[in-house]
Amino acid sequence: MKLNLSDEWCLAAADREGDQEVGAGFVAFDPLASMAVKAEPLIDRTTETAHLAFGRLVNLLRRQQSYTIERLAQRARVDVDELLLIEKDHEFRPEPRTVHQLAEVFHLQPRALLLLAGSSIPRGDLLQEAVKFAASSEPVAKLTNEEATAVEHFVAVLTEWAEKDSREK
Repeated sequence: MKLNLSDEWCLAAADREGDQEVGAGFVAFDPLASMAVKAEPLIDRTTETAHLAFGRLVNLLRRQQSYTIERLAQRARVDVDELLLIEKDHEFRPEPRTVHQLAEVFHLQPRALLLLAGSSIPRGDLLQEAVKFAASSEPVAKLTNEEATAVEHFVAVLTEWAEKDSREK
């Protein structure tokens, strides 16, 4: 995409801005990044939160359906090692194929799971719901009523988000 902006338009836009500080890119997104003190980028924290929610979701859905990790690996046709990393290491980025296979087993929209798995950065409501879900779903041997409710709510949000996203395209 090429923008054809005249010099006159640019000068008029600059006049409208006055003495306001204007920026673009990451520095404009996170002003702390331009300071001498190195700030942790918001994008990394967002991705880390989404990964944590993804791992917790896989763990809770697996336990809800009474699957061992080995049984889920067989059903999804993925490596046991990768499932262990998904559930235990919030920095691990699973292969897109693995995410699609898990979405199939759990009857979820692959696009929503791909966002949580780190293929892109979740936006708006999905990120807020991922944070709430990750915060309320500490792993235990058996799902508590609260965890079951959290899983059901989060799956509903994922499904709704994926349907809305596909309509917007």
